[in-house]
Amino acid sequence: VDQVRTLDEEIKSKLERLEQKAMQRDKLAPMVDAEAACVLAEGEKALALALQAETKQAEAEAMQADIQAHDREAAPALEAISRALSSINRRDVMDLKALGSPPPGVDDVLAACIMLLNDGGR
Repeated sequence: VDQVRTLDEEIKSKLERLEQKAMQRDKLAPMVDAEAACVLAEGEKALALALQAETKQAEAEAMQADIQAHDREAAPALEAISRALSSINRRDVMDLKALGSPPPGVDDVLAACIMLLNDGGR
């Protein structure tokens, strides 16, 4: 009989603890659900940002390839311009100065030459 009472008291004590744990769980469950929803929302935001980053990366790579292609196309012309500018000597400049009124377009060409000489063609 004493053992039965002891077991009964232990069962009641364990039931009380289980009820307390269940109440704690019930209190925490909405907070856990809310946190899980926040984590899910942040994960979706992160995924969207990652997709945007991938898109931007692909765009940047395409732009870089396009720029490199234009550079390759322009390189021969720049080299030819550089050789032509290198061939200008003092006498050529003196001949230009001696012109009272140069033909139309000469001033534009000279301005372009000055820009190329000052910037090194870049």
